[in-house]
Order: sequence, then structure tokens, then C-alpha cells
Amino acid sequence: MKKSHVLLPVLLILLVLLAGCTPGNGQGDQGAAPGAVRIAEQHGLAYLPLVIMQVEGLLEEELRREFAPDPAPAVEWRRTGNASAIREAMLAGHLDIGFMGIPPYLIGVDRGTGWRVFTGLSEAPLGLVTIREGLRSLDDLQPRDRIALPQPGSIQHILLAMASEDRYGDPRRFDDQLVSMGHPEGLTALLAGRDVAAQFTAPPFLFSALDHPGGQLLLEGRQAFGGSFTFIIGVAAPGWGEKPGEARLEQAFLRALDQAIDLAREVQAGEQQTLFRALSRVYGVEEPVLRRQLDYPGQRYGREVRGFDRFIGSMDRYGYLQGERVRDFLAGAAPQVLQTSHDS
Repeated sequence: MKKSHVLLPVLLILLVLLAGCTPGNGQGDQGAAPGAVRIAEQHGLAYLPLVIMQVEGLLEEELRREFAPDPAPAVEWRRTGNASAIREAMLAGHLDIGFMGIPPYLIGVDRGTGWRVFTGLSEAPLGLVTIREGLRSLDDLQPRDRIALPQPGSIQHILLAMASEDRYGDPRRFDDQLVSMGHPEGLTALLAGRDVAAQFTAPPFLFSALDHPGGQLLLEGRQAFGGSFTFIIGVAAPGWGEKPGEARLEQAFLRALDQAIDLAREVQAGEQQTLFRALSRVYGVEEPVLRRQLDYPGQRYGREVRGFDRFIGSMDRYGYLQGERVRDFLAGAAPQVLQTSHDS
């Protein structure tokens, strides 16, 4: 009996010592730093704040501040051609954060992906453009005419379906004419004048097509939607952000993004000339061209999210998803999206 009385205090002391040896970052239950954060963006001016984050090192700075005195997570940036590539990488465990349009995100939710929208990024002037003589409106497109866009279910595809429903009563009128191409490849094909008759695209590719001889806008995105909407949102991989360290990283990311958005707005206003020149080099365009592109109406940056409800309703009606299931998921995973995304 005496031995058990002696052993019990000794065991308690050992447990306390072992608990104190658990790896951590000196922050207690606030969460240790993840080893890295892997982020995917796509092509275009809609991602300008993310480009600024990279040019200025804003995320790295916030992560160092957040996790000091421990080493900050490494930051890995990737560029993909469409949202499908982002979804596949997330499901394979190769990606933590991705940026995409609202419709591909909703389709993923409908398919049970379980990813989470955590921020908006930008609005942009989207449009269906052609350089082909004789094409002046949707009415002029013949069944043989191919239309380039990033992928079926992309925001460009859904906007085209909205316009088709409104004009012809058939949202799938042009579905058999679609060709999946990234924005750069689609522009190349359009300007070559062979494989595609029109491209539904975004800045700066839209501007390049309109600047080309014969460039003609067949459909404008806001016209198809019936108002303004968020073009690009930020999405977290299924389950990412649930660990305390990941939650801290997400907050650091949002702080860096807020700084980048402020800088993007200042660049648009003609300020931050050093940064503007750096962005001209990154985008590979001359400064006067970039200035004209940034001044184009409808190009806005911010974390607000608008348009979810209308996209869900239209895509449900077209048979691309089950609206009730998607709304139920968002009500639990991202209720603020449904509360702040009313049409305007």
C-alpha cells in the first residue's frame, strides 16, 4: 500500500513534465505555425491584390509577425488555368487556398467538396468579344461558331446561360458551341481567327481583344447578370482552417489581403508609382496600357461578396446544381455569404 502512495505523485509529476515537452510555438493553445500555406491564383487583373501581396511580400511579413518568435510558415504561390485544377489539387491535399469565380465554387459545394468561401476579392468587367466581321450580337452566332471560355460551369458560362435564357428562353442554347480554353489560350485562338469565333473573357484579355482591329463586344457581364456581382472569391480547402494554427494563418492572410486591396485602389487612383511600374513588369505590358486597363469602368477590389443568391437560383433552374442543398451548406459553413450577397 505504501508503494502505491509513493508512485501516484511520481506519475503525476511525469505527466506534467511530458505535457510541457509537447512541441509548440510558445503560444499555448493558440496553435503552432503550419509548415507552409499553398495558394492558387489564376490569370488576369482580377487577381491584382494577390499579385501585389507577392510583389510587396505582405503575407510573409504578416506571418512573421503572427508567429514570432517561431519560424513563420513558408508561402507557396501557384497559377492555374481554371477552377477545376484548383478543386482537384485541394481534394488531393496539395492546396490550401484558391481563388475562383462563384459558379465553380457552387458546383463544387453541390458535389460535396466541402470547401469554404472566406473572402471576396474583386469585381471585373467580363464580356463576350469577337473580331470576326459580321458578328454584332448573339443573334449572329451560328451553330458552327465556337465560343472559348475557361470551362463549363465557369462564371463566363453561367453569364452566357443567363443571357441566353433572357433572350431566347433557352439557357443551354450555346452549350454545344463551347470550347474550354484558359484566357491566354482563348485570346490567342480568337486573334488567330480560325478555331473560335468569340471568347467570353476577363481583363486584361478582354481589353486586348477589343483593342484589336474589328474588336466588338457581343455581351457584357453586368448586362447578362442584371447588376453588379463579385467575380473572384477566396476558397479554403475542405477542413483547412479548423486547426488553431491554420485559423491564425487565415487571419494573417486576411490582414495582408486588406493591405493589398488598399494598395490596389491607390494604384488605380494614380498613386504608388513605384509599385505601378513593378506591376507593369509583372503583367508584361507597357505602363500606358496598364493604366488604361486599370481605369476601365467596373474594375473594383474588395472583400465584399455579392451575387451568390442570384447565381444559386439561376444555376438551380438550369440544372447545374440543387439550390436547396447548396444553401443549406452555406448556411452552416459561410452564413455571411448569404446575408451579404443580395443582388444589386
